[in-house]
This record gives sequence, structure tokens and C-alpha cells, in this order.
Amino acid sequence: MNIKISDFEIFKFADNKYTSFKNGNNTFQLNQHPYLDIVLTDHCNSNCGFCIANLAKDKQNNTLDKLKEKTAFAVENMNVKEVLLLGGEPTISPLLIPFVKWLQTIGLEKIIITTNGLKMAHDIKFRKQILTAGLTNINISYMSYHPREQADITGNKQVVKFCHIVDIHKIAKQTKTKIRINNNIFKGNNNTVKKMELFYLKLNGYCDSIKFSPLFKTDNFSVLNRVNKWVKERSLYDKEIELLFKEFEDRMSHTYNVSIIENPNQFGFVKNTMIPLKTPVVMNWNFGEYTGMMNRVIKDKQINNIKLLSNGELSLSWNKNLNEYFIKTK
Repeated sequence: MNIKISDFEIFKFADNKYTSFKNGNNTFQLNQHPYLDIVLTDHCNSNCGFCIANLAKDKQNNTLDKLKEKTAFAVENMNVKEVLLLGGEPTISPLLIPFVKWLQTIGLEKIIITTNGLKMAHDIKFRKQILTAGLTNINISYMSYHPREQADITGNKQVVKFCHIVDIHKIAKQTKTKIRINNNIFKGNNNTVKKMELFYLKLNGYCDSIKFSPLFKTDNFSVLNRVNKWVKERSLYDKEIELLFKEFEDRMSHTYNVSIIENPNQFGFVKNTMIPLKTPVVMNWNFGEYTGMMNRVIKDKQINNIKLLSNGELSLSWNKNLNEYFIKTK
């Protein structure tokens, strides 16, 4: 099977070149292929305990005019060819469908959304709308195929079930939309090799890739330099995650005859990508010595992605309070 990393991951593979980009009093190194994160809304229809967006209290909604204006600037002036739509929960924004249809008209290579999948699962009409709107990729945050565990983690009685994933993938194959499952690992959730393997086997064949990530630790450059109690109580230590990931790689490589791709040039949080026979697995090594993006942004001033925040500001930071990172577009 001829599988390319570009088929299922937004991050560029190798070929990372940088040019100077002056923003205010700071000079950064801007990747020749930056991608744009776009926050449609800070609001959500779920209540996940690990959600970084919940740390910010000033929840806002973007406007369609501002989304178009700032996205067009990034495409025309910063060579953006890939966008990732985020929240909060982007599917609850009334701007989503018209915005995606507009994005199709400006020459992008990828239009991706990350969603909790709740509206897609329970609103069949919307499911068909979003899967035919023009998205190239959909990332679904899905923690457990056990409904009770999924409900406990998301803080929501209404959940995405395995049958919904199957139904979504079936339509996605018809529209040639790539589906990735994003899964977070923490105490009680896929925190053993056996649990990770069972999760993989359950989803294998019903998505185009699976991404395992530890819980993210925030800093001042991301949203707010604060970690809530839920995350503190459930996060694994860096050494625990490192050992778990290495054991999982070893298990997969020996049992399923996979190849493991090591790519130091791939920016972002992904260090290793594993290609099994049917469904690729992406390993998110954003911890300990493997921390990538934030160190490069803060220490080396290398910018690989730009953010369009919910307040309408185009920024180099997720933190809406760091005005010095706002990009002047006029």
C-alpha cells in the first residue's frame, strides 16, 4: 500500500525553509509553508475536563467578514496553503458551512477541521452537509469506544459512539474526505500498550489514521500558563509517556510488521509516524526532550503556523493577551 504522510497529516514533511518575518519589534523566521489555525468560536457543546479552551473565560465568536479578510491576508501574504478549523467546537458555529464553501474558492491545498464529532454523530442532515461542503480532512477527538467512559471524559450524556464513527467514515469515503481519530492518553484512558492496541484494532478500517497524544501542558505562549485540577490528576509523567510510546511502537512493529518513520524535519508535535498495513498511527511526542513546536517558537523564533483567534486577530500566539504577537494586516 502506497501511503504518504501528506495523506493524513497537516504538517509538512521535510523541506522546511525559513525567511525573515518582522512583526512589531520582533523578527521571526517564517516557514515557507506555514499553515493557518482558524478559531471560529470559543464556545463548545461538550465539557471535556482536559480542554485548553476552557481555561479562557472571555469566550468570543468570529464574524464571517473577519474570517475572510484575515484568511485572505494569510494566503496572499504568508503563503498559507493549508488551514485547520478549530474551536471551542467549530461545528456549532453558524459560519462553518458558508466559510468552508468560501475557502474552496481561494486555492488552498487542504481544508481541515478538528471536532468532537458530537453534531456529526447526532444530526444526520448536518453530517451530510459538512461531508459535502468541501473539507479535505476531518479530525475527530474520540477518547473511548465505551459510551460510559466517553460520557465521563466529555462531561456530556450525549456521546459519539463507535457506530457513529462507522457511519461518518462510510460517507467520508464517498466524498473522499480523510478521517483521523485523535485520542488523548492519560490515567485510565489508553494508558497501557494493551489498551492502545485494542483501541487501534477497534478503529482500524473505520478511519484513515489514528493519532495518540498525551495531555498537553500549557504555557503563556499557548493560551494561559495554567493547568486545571482535572489535568493535574490524570496526566502521566513524561518518562511514563515515553516508555509507553516506545513499548507501543515495539509491539506494533513486531506484531503488525509496520515501518516507523523518524523525521527530525517534520515540524509540529509529531515525531514518529507508524504505517501499519491498513490504518496509519501518528504518535504525538510533544513532551520532555521531544518537545518541538513551542521551543522552536520561543527559543529559535521559528514560526510554522499562524493563528486566527476568535477575537479576529491574526497572531503568532494562541494567547489573546499577547498583543505584541498580533500581525498587522493593514
